[in-house]
Amino acid sequence: MIAKITKRGGDPGGIAGYLHGPGRADEHRWLEESTGITHVGGAVIGGTIPVADPRIGARWVSQMRETLALRPDIAAPVWHASLRLAPDDERLSDFAMAAAAARFMEGMGLEANPWVVIRDAPDACHIVASRVDHAAEVWKGRLDQREAQKACQAVETEFGLIAAPRARNPAGRAPSQRENWVIQRTGHVSDRAVLAEKVLEAAQRTQWSGSPARSASTHPSRTAVAPTRRPDRGYGR
Repeated sequence: MIAKITKRGGDPGGIAGYLHGPGRADEHRWLEESTGITHVGGAVIGGTIPVADPRIGARWVSQMRETLALRPDIAAPVWHASLRLAPDDERLSDFAMAAAAARFMEGMGLEANPWVVIRDAPDACHIVASRVDHAAEVWKGRLDQREAQKACQAVETEFGLIAAPRARNPAGRAPSQRENWVIQRTGHVSDRAVLAEKVLEAAQRTQWSGSPARSASTHPSRTAVAPTRRPDRGYGR
């Protein structure tokens, strides 16, 4: 499993509209082979915010905004990440994908914050979270890309997924103390830090070839559907 952390935002409405819609290039239209149903737009499959209709974002957006309002001083309180299975991994059921996302959020230290996981493809899902919790405390998220790799490793181990290669940051040193302060205060990430994460992600994808050894463990929640590989396109992937 590989995670991609995208730029932090100020309001969840925009990303909700994108993820629950067909996408910019119809990338959120996909066939569920086990049922023969074609899905258009992502559906909420888990998280800490209850929803009445998993394909409508208004409810969870409204509730997340209520929490964000506790800290109007935070410029970019919305955190967004996508999780993608290895091309040769077996497909996870919605239940298993939601459980994997919950384990990932535990690894990030965001498990108690308001968040939802939205599945928009057979092999991928998106997580939208509030950095502000119900006590008005703010999750800083220092070096979240690095922590996301560790969280993905934990998910791979516990769910018997193919292990994605892990690369050292080839773009240089870690963000400085000053850069971390700016990220925490404004949510703005320096161009150098953005480049570092992009190069790291590219390195992981380049190394993700051949037939990696599969973990000996299996997970009972998997479906018996053949793996499907989708083009790497769209917001957050």
